[in-house]
Amino acid sequence: MAGITVESLKAWCGPVPEAQLVRALPLPPVARHAGTTLVLPSHEPTIALFNLLGKAVPTDDVEKFNKMSVVTCTMGVHFKMLDSIHEWVCDQGVDSKTASVYIGGLYHGLALDAVGVGENGFSGLVEEQTPGGINEQGIRELNDCNVFHELKNTMDSLCARFEGREHKRARHK
Repeated sequence: MAGITVESLKAWCGPVPEAQLVRALPLPPVARHAGTTLVLPSHEPTIALFNLLGKAVPTDDVEKFNKMSVVTCTMGVHFKMLDSIHEWVCDQGVDSKTASVYIGGLYHGLALDAVGVGENGFSGLVEEQTPGGINEQGIRELNDCNVFHELKNTMDSLCARFEGREHKRARHK
């Protein structure tokens, strides 16, 4: 269970051996066997289950699990970005259905590229954009507006909320 400490699980589950208490963080794509699920601690039966539903990412480090859990908080940000793109395309005269099918398919393909980066992070995908091209221009303009810096600040704020700490930027209700 995400957001629940192992200590809480121990209290709720009574005599269950600690080695059998596992936290997992599945998201909706798991229902389509396309999700990536954090698992704490590394527990083979749980890993096997979530590998059937996509990909399990085990860790034995609570702090790393908690930090990675914050990434799930960007799901809504991602969908809001897609929604903004969709609104813009429709404002340009494209019908909603065509825009939705194209944007969804495009980002599905891009997600496959992201999965393929392995252990190297995503800077290579950024760096392969054509210098002086339209993708590089988009990155530069958003960077000039501090969008990526502000995304990291928002993640700091989300992390603080997730960990039960105050953060100077926190605006949650």
